[in-house]
Amino acid sequence: MTAAFVTIGIAFALICIGCAVIFCIVGARCEQAKDEIGTEFPKLAGGD
Repeated sequence: MTAAFVTIGIAFALICIGCAVIFCIVGARCEQAKDEIGTEFPKLAGGD
């Protein structure tokens, strides 16, 4: 039973770290994309 908890804990930690890295990369790219879209396609960015 303990081994299962340890395995789940390690897997969860790895998933959390992986998600954090992905969110950092995606977040940075999204901000950049928003700036690019905002200048080229104002309607898509939410502006009228």
